[in-house]
Amino acid sequence: MLIPALVIAVAAVLVVLTLWGYAMWRVPPAPDPPGGNITVGDHRLHVTEMPGQEPAVVFIHGLPGSIRDWETVEPLIGDRHRIALDRPGFADTGGSALTMREQADVIADVLRALSVERALLVGHSYGGTVALTIARRHPELVGGIVLAAPMGGGRGMPLAMRNEARGLLFVTVPGIGDVIRRTVGWGITKLVVRRAFVRAFAPSPVAPAYEAHAYGLTMRPATLRSLYANRLDFNRDFGWLDRHLDEVTVPVGIVRAVDDAMVGSWSAVGLRDYLPNVVSFQECHGGHMIPFTRPETIAEAIAAVTNSMDRRGAARDDD
Repeated sequence: MLIPALVIAVAAVLVVLTLWGYAMWRVPPAPDPPGGNITVGDHRLHVTEMPGQEPAVVFIHGLPGSIRDWETVEPLIGDRHRIALDRPGFADTGGSALTMREQADVIADVLRALSVERALLVGHSYGGTVALTIARRHPELVGGIVLAAPMGGGRGMPLAMRNEARGLLFVTVPGIGDVIRRTVGWGITKLVVRRAFVRAFAPSPVAPAYEAHAYGLTMRPATLRSLYANRLDFNRDFGWLDRHLDEVTVPVGIVRAVDDAMVGSWSAVGLRDYLPNVVSFQECHGGHMIPFTRPETIAEAIAAVTNSMDRRGAARDDD
């Protein structure tokens, strides 16, 4: 009698967890994406583009993130040619998980397809390190960089975060992962994602404009798979980048929040000390998600790097 009763009890718990997950953590559908798609080689990326003054400003979101993370920054930079994209594996681009260097190469191909030259890359968090990787591997495409709440600077990802990634990556496995994600794993995964959002915005509340789209995009299997795969690859990829930072010689602006609960001061300070041409280093409040909480500070950094790029261009013309 004990074994059948135990089986019934376990089944009842699973049913309750499943119903709780659906009732309490139902993911709203993501809004229709802005922009369109561009295909380069075997990859299709979701991109928005607005014509304007050159050089182009290219926005690269963080981990996970999407094009929509820049909606409060873009209006502040004036009549500039601007491009935003969903990185390979994420949001409305989707697809397979790629390493940091693979993502950089695909984005470089997109910029070539759009006839972009000497762009100003603006990257948030992990997107900043992708921007640095593009500058290292495809220097002819990059004229300047702005790093917002950047990751890197000589430190690795803690073991606890990598172990969490290993566990949650399981819910993206085709077949068994689909079953788990749609039943008992639904609420658990949503709780983990929610906790990450709260930490990213702390000490501020999660912005309503962010909540309106972020859950629906992040809970997609492709995004979850890419999110946790990039976490697992973090130390290897960032170790490679740290060894090559002195080769990124374009003007760089760095913005960090002193109350960032996700990335400590060591990251921005380490990048400032390693990169040879940091022309602007700004500190503010606003937590990790400063594209939402402090867009004006990012716009100021873009202006500072643009001025440095203009001076470099004038000096080359004089020569």
